Amino acid sequence: MEIFVIPGFGVAGVSGIILIISGLTLAMVGNTGLSMPDSDYSPMARSFAMVSISILLALVGSFYLSSKIVRVKVAGSTIGLSEELRSSDGYSASEMSYKDLIGKTGVALTILRPAGKIEIDNEQYDATAQIGYIEKGEQIKVVAYENMQLIVRKG
Repeated sequence: MEIFVIPGFGVAGVSGIILIISGLTLAMVGNTGLSMPDSDYSPMARSFAMVSISILLALVGSFYLSSKIVRVKVAGSTIGLSEELRSSDGYSASEMSYKDLIGKTGVALTILRPAGKIEIDNEQYDATAQIGYIEKGEQIKVVAYENMQLIVRKG
């Protein structure tokens, strides 16, 4: 909610961080209320040091783990984003190749209700049916390319 009311970090963000650190520090001091002895602030300093070190270690650990998560493998597959988007997997870098498909015919590889996979010239593409559903194996025709999506109809 705060992000919509106060769009900048500014005063609210800085005061929030200060209050969180103060709250964590004061929660660790063994006193009743705010009755601190006038001369002995060592429990407060010790608590503040523990909170500061904990926050620092959490930040360092987060950065370290976020850099390593791409390389973590579980059951032979990498957890995280893949670094390689191959054209053999259906990825394409050019919009022009899709616009060139308008008017071509192909076959539905999955049921399009309304979205699914199609094949044109031995290449797989994601597509959306213009009207209704198209069953798997039916002939299709590309009629448009809108909003990064091929639009097809029975053909």
